[in-house]
Amino acid sequence: MVFASGEPSGLCTTLPGVLGQLRHAVGPDTQILVGFDRGGSFPVAFTACRQAGMGWLTYRRGRLAATDAPVRHSWCLRDGKRHTVTLIDETIDIAGYGPARQLTLIEAGAPVLQVLTSDTEATGKPRGRPGPGSPHSSSWPAGSASTSQASSTPSSNRLSNGLVESTNTKIRVLTRIAYGFTNTDHLIALALLARGGHCPPSPRQ
Repeated sequence: MVFASGEPSGLCTTLPGVLGQLRHAVGPDTQILVGFDRGGSFPVAFTACRQAGMGWLTYRRGRLAATDAPVRHSWCLRDGKRHTVTLIDETIDIAGYGPARQLTLIEAGAPVLQVLTSDTEATGKPRGRPGPGSPHSSSWPAGSASTSQASSTPSSNRLSNGLVESTNTKIRVLTRIAYGFTNTDHLIALALLARGGHCPPSPRQ
């Protein structure tokens, strides 16, 4: 699905029009959660999503906000191994928008990432009844979590968004290189060659 947003500009400027196209494409009753990077982490973007009847998910730009809320521990099974995530789940008030949910990821006793979202109901527990050993099994059902001081139990799962940030930056560079291309297929091919691991045989071989 492709949306036209006009000449390149800030997400806060182009987002309302794109949301209108998206709502028209999927219908008025479809539940939508819009995810975007910190470039759109502004109250005006959050408000545009709310006015379009859509939820939103992003992460905090700039410095992380101080928090002293209780720490929660969640785990899941992946490939038979138990992975633990330590985080802080709280409701905050965003100036120019209102209440929103903030999830602070804790590593080595310190906050390293803060996710912001309008979704105040998600618990990390999947809908339905997963069987024993399900890769989505979690010890953090709704309304239940263990608490401790942030410095007492560092996370055993080393998480980082460095790879995502690196890939986003390189794709932006490729997009600028592709200015003047008359076909978007050429940009997609360029991205596949640079970041997708695509390695076609040389025509001279």
